Amino acid sequence: MSHSTLDLLQHITAIAGIFCVGLSTYLAGRFHGSGHPLGAALSVMLLGEAFVGLFTVLFAFLTAFGYSWDAHPFAQMAMRWAIFAAASITSLHLAYHVWDIGQSHPEADDT
Repeated sequence: MSHSTLDLLQHITAIAGIFCVGLSTYLAGRFHGSGHPLGAALSVMLLGEAFVGLFTVLFAFLTAFGYSWDAHPFAQMAMRWAIFAAASITSLHLAYHVWDIGQSHPEADDT
Protein backbone atom coordinates (compact mmCIF):
# COMPACT_ATOMS: atom_id res chain seq x y z
CA MET A 1 0.00 0.00 0.00
CA SER A 2 1.41 3.37 -0.92
CA HIS A 3 2.18 6.03 1.65
CA SER A 4 -0.42 8.44 0.19
CA THR A 5 -3.13 5.74 0.30
CA LEU A 6 -2.30 5.05 3.93
CA ASP A 7 -2.46 8.79 4.73
CA LEU A 8 -5.85 9.05 3.04
CA LEU A 9 -7.17 6.06 4.99
CA GLN A 10 -5.87 7.57 8.26
CA HIS A 11 -7.78 10.79 7.55
CA ILE A 12 -10.95 8.91 6.58
CA THR A 13 -10.69 6.92 9.81
CA ALA A 14 -10.39 10.11 11.88
CA ILE A 15 -13.41 11.65 10.12
CA ALA A 16 -15.45 8.46 10.60
CA GLY A 17 -14.54 8.60 14.30
CA ILE A 18 -15.88 12.15 14.58
CA PHE A 19 -19.13 11.01 12.97
CA CYS A 20 -19.45 8.08 15.41
CA VAL A 21 -18.78 10.24 18.48
CA GLY A 22 -21.28 12.80 17.19
CA LEU A 23 -23.88 10.10 16.59
CA SER A 24 -23.47 8.68 20.11
CA THR A 25 -23.74 12.16 21.60
CA TYR A 26 -26.81 13.06 19.52
CA LEU A 27 -28.58 9.80 20.38
CA ALA A 28 -27.71 10.26 24.06
CA GLY A 29 -29.54 13.57 23.97
CA ARG A 30 -32.52 12.04 22.22
CA PHE A 31 -32.78 9.15 24.69
CA HIS A 32 -32.31 11.44 27.67
CA GLY A 33 -35.28 13.51 26.54
CA SER A 34 -37.52 10.45 26.17
CA GLY A 35 -38.84 10.66 29.73
CA HIS A 36 -38.44 6.89 30.22
CA PRO A 37 -36.02 5.42 32.79
CA LEU A 38 -34.55 3.13 30.16
CA GLY A 39 -34.04 6.13 27.88
CA ALA A 40 -32.04 7.88 30.60
CA ALA A 41 -29.95 4.74 31.19
CA LEU A 42 -29.29 4.41 27.45
CA SER A 43 -28.31 8.07 27.39
CA VAL A 44 -25.63 7.49 30.02
CA MET A 45 -24.40 4.42 28.13
CA LEU A 46 -24.13 6.38 24.89
CA LEU A 47 -22.29 9.22 26.62
CA GLY A 48 -19.79 6.66 27.91
CA GLU A 49 -19.44 5.34 24.37
CA ALA A 50 -18.82 8.89 23.11
CA PHE A 51 -16.17 9.39 25.81
CA VAL A 52 -14.35 6.22 24.77
CA GLY A 53 -14.74 7.17 21.12
CA LEU A 54 -13.30 10.60 21.78
CA PHE A 55 -10.01 9.07 22.91
CA THR A 56 -9.97 6.85 19.85
CA VAL A 57 -10.59 9.85 17.59
CA LEU A 58 -7.79 11.73 19.33
CA PHE A 59 -5.35 8.95 18.50
CA ALA A 60 -6.70 8.67 14.96
CA PHE A 61 -6.06 12.37 14.38
CA LEU A 62 -2.61 12.21 15.93
CA THR A 63 -1.73 9.36 13.59
CA ALA A 64 -3.34 11.03 10.57
CA PHE A 65 -1.25 14.16 11.07
CA GLY A 66 1.98 12.31 11.81
CA TYR A 67 2.23 12.85 15.56
CA SER A 68 3.28 10.13 17.91
CA TRP A 69 2.44 10.36 21.56
CA ASP A 70 5.30 9.19 23.70
CA ALA A 71 3.66 9.85 27.03
CA HIS A 72 4.93 8.42 30.25
CA PRO A 73 3.65 4.86 30.78
CA PHE A 74 1.69 6.01 33.84
CA ALA A 75 -0.13 8.64 31.76
CA GLN A 76 -0.95 6.03 29.14
CA MET A 77 -2.14 3.63 31.82
CA ALA A 78 -4.29 6.34 33.47
CA MET A 79 -5.97 7.05 30.15
CA ARG A 80 -6.68 3.36 29.59
CA TRP A 81 -8.18 3.15 33.09
CA ALA A 82 -10.41 6.13 32.29
CA ILE A 83 -11.58 4.42 29.11
CA PHE A 84 -12.19 1.10 30.88
CA ALA A 85 -13.98 2.84 33.75
CA ALA A 86 -16.30 4.73 31.41
CA ALA A 87 -17.18 1.54 29.54
CA SER A 88 -17.69 -0.52 32.71
CA ILE A 89 -19.61 2.05 34.74
CA THR A 90 -22.01 2.89 31.93
CA SER A 91 -22.57 -0.80 31.19
CA LEU A 92 -23.34 -1.52 34.84
CA HIS A 93 -25.61 1.53 34.99
CA LEU A 94 -27.60 0.33 31.99
CA ALA A 95 -27.78 -3.25 33.31
CA TYR A 96 -29.04 -2.02 36.68
CA HIS A 97 -31.81 0.06 35.12
CA VAL A 98 -32.89 -2.74 32.80
CA TRP A 99 -32.99 -5.08 35.81
CA ASP A 100 -34.90 -2.47 37.82
CA ILE A 101 -37.48 -2.06 35.04
CA GLY A 102 -37.81 -5.85 34.90
CA GLN A 103 -38.50 -5.92 38.64
CA SER A 104 -41.16 -3.24 38.24
CA HIS A 105 -42.82 -5.14 35.37
CA PRO A 106 -42.40 -8.88 36.12
CA GLU A 107 -44.87 -9.82 33.36
CA ALA A 108 -42.31 -8.59 30.80
CA ASP A 109 -39.79 -11.20 31.98
CA ASP A 110 -40.09 -14.38 29.90
CA THR A 111 -37.38 -16.36 31.74
